[in-house]
Amino acid sequence: MTAQILHIAIFAPLRPLFDYLPCNNQSLEIGMRVKIPFGRTKKLGVIFAIDNKSNYPINKLKKIIAILDQESLLKPIDLKLIQWAIHYYHCYPADALAVVFPKNLRIERKATKKLPSAWQLSAQGRLIVVDDLAKKAPKQAAILNALQSKPLEASTLRLTYNITSTTLKILHQKEWIEPCEITTKADQQEKEQPPILHQEQADAVNAVKQSLGTFQAFLLDGITGSGKTEVYLTLIQTILEKGQQILVLVPEISLTPQLLQRFQRRLNAHIAIIHSALNHGEKEQAWQQCRTAKADVLIGTRSAVFTPLPNLGLVIIDEEHDGSFKQQQGFRYSARDLVIIRCRNLNIPVILGSATPSLESLYNVQRGVYQNLELRQRAGNAVLPTVQLLDIRDKYLEAGMSQALLEQIETELKKDNQVLIFLNRRGFAPVVICNGCGWIADCEHCDSHITFHYKNNQLICHHCGYQRPLIPACPDCGSHALIPLGQGTQRLEKALEKKFEAYPLIRIDRDTTIKKGSLAKMLDEIKTGQKKIILGTQMLAKGHHFPDVTLVVLLDIDQGLFGVDYRSTELMAQLLTQVSGRAGRAEKKGHVVIQTRHPDHPLLLDLIENGYQSCAKKMLIERQEAELPPYSYQALMRADAKTSELAHQFLQQAAQVAAELSEEVHILGPIDAPLHRKSNIFRAQLLIQTNDRKALHHLLHHWVYGIEAHPLAKKIRWSLDIDPKHFF
Repeated sequence: MTAQILHIAIFAPLRPLFDYLPCNNQSLEIGMRVKIPFGRTKKLGVIFAIDNKSNYPINKLKKIIAILDQESLLKPIDLKLIQWAIHYYHCYPADALAVVFPKNLRIERKATKKLPSAWQLSAQGRLIVVDDLAKKAPKQAAILNALQSKPLEASTLRLTYNITSTTLKILHQKEWIEPCEITTKADQQEKEQPPILHQEQADAVNAVKQSLGTFQAFLLDGITGSGKTEVYLTLIQTILEKGQQILVLVPEISLTPQLLQRFQRRLNAHIAIIHSALNHGEKEQAWQQCRTAKADVLIGTRSAVFTPLPNLGLVIIDEEHDGSFKQQQGFRYSARDLVIIRCRNLNIPVILGSATPSLESLYNVQRGVYQNLELRQRAGNAVLPTVQLLDIRDKYLEAGMSQALLEQIETELKKDNQVLIFLNRRGFAPVVICNGCGWIADCEHCDSHITFHYKNNQLICHHCGYQRPLIPACPDCGSHALIPLGQGTQRLEKALEKKFEAYPLIRIDRDTTIKKGSLAKMLDEIKTGQKKIILGTQMLAKGHHFPDVTLVVLLDIDQGLFGVDYRSTELMAQLLTQVSGRAGRAEKKGHVVIQTRHPDHPLLLDLIENGYQSCAKKMLIERQEAELPPYSYQALMRADAKTSELAHQFLQQAAQVAAELSEEVHILGPIDAPLHRKSNIFRAQLLIQTNDRKALHHLLHHWVYGIEAHPLAKKIRWSLDIDPKHFF
């Protein structure tokens, strides 16, 4: 009888699969987790393949110790995507598995069983206890029963992972209720009726419907406020009626609360959420509900691309241009690109939506790889805002704002409208300087200035997180004249509160949204009109719908016009367009003011006069002439070491190996990274570029094995980034 060979990927930084034998006559499937002997230790692994072949003698193979799952957690089609990603990004299997599995499933424990529902909503919206909760937790059951006399608003329960009731939190922590049950049952009341689609929306919906059951990538290129989400919802409803699942990827956690609320108002479906702000138990619950097809819709950030969905019928990537879809540490994958592979494997359509499509996606439209769907009119009666460049050269600025701007803000506030002010820099001031000798406060561990934060009088490095109190005197000359220079959101907040004290203000940035649920609460305060001045960073740049915002102000954007990265102009054009799109999204006409010292800059003029599409076409021509992506392919090797010399030495030797392996690639570097020292580690990088993708990956496949065997590889930390998006 032929022996059964298990090819297992181990949760350890090792590239090959390892061969083992079954431990008994139990039924085994690929995708199961197993415990195995590994040297003198024991490891966890995942069965990637089962056959009767091994490169080693059968009598030399060890048996697995135990099977952790009663059924496969990953299907063959899921493993096909994972294996493709491992091959394309040249990473360790363990790196990919760390993204695929929730943390609770990356340790030796059995998968959580399906939990019974502990409560439900009555037709009147009151909470009632069901099942045998009273036997398990009589105290909590008594509290819940007491709530029968008090109707619970849907908004209290609608945010799946932001339950405001302390009792429900306790019940969930004790695993007596399932978080996604809250979404389903709270939403089974009344649904909003869908609006009538305008012609462009209807055409887009029909085009996608015709492709159902086949692979086709659609670029939904719609201006801000054109109703892309309505297109999504209409198509999702169609897929739900077919009994299939939908995956919706968003770039940032900040976009999930409002998208969830909107979906719940319209869809009679079980909606799960996966993102990094959830605790390990919540992630596993949502993951298991998707895997077992209990969840109909999954809304998630980039890691959700690997979530098993056995009945997947459609994938939507909202804000497809956003750089957040590219992981920047560890397993450096692109969720947007992996979605394309996943949908091709499943033979289903995928929609990439954006008001500012990436140049890669526009290039794929040009090549006929993607089908373009355009939305050029705003939904309802909304019209595009007017845009004004406000020249602030030689103008007196009050906290970074000109007098003309302050007058426009006051005018809108007096009309009882909302004003959104965008400043993409948190903290109080980015620089603290001595007025006596010119000394500047720098981070002790990074090659960067350190940012002053008003709260607690702290200096904080935004690169490594280092903190220290603001010293009272200059360490060089002893002067007490330490001056914070530049504008941060904290400084601007104080100035606006003083100038417009009659109008409530809200600041939204990373510092104010640390607590769980804080962002959702803030967004509700904006939508209900409680706050009139909205100040924030790029967290507000996209996806948000504030119908009463009539004026959008962009401050201190000039630094983005002169970036060292060749992607800087693309990113700047996208950011300006997205932020401007928050104005005039409903009945009220919108206006955008951009303060600048470069009112004649070609990018700004082109954006205002001709729009993002015109800028994108010109940028594509420039990329083609320079032979830059998407007209070429890149891989970036980074090296971090205790000394700059060691990092450069390693990369120089890596470059020599690459040159010996292939003559079809261009090797650029090594050079210092733009942020050369971070956390007292010196950083350098080496760029490989070619016009032949196959040649690049053929080189990389052999290159990584050669580099891993190099003596210097053990003295530094190095990484390989395929299709890099940032060089910082």
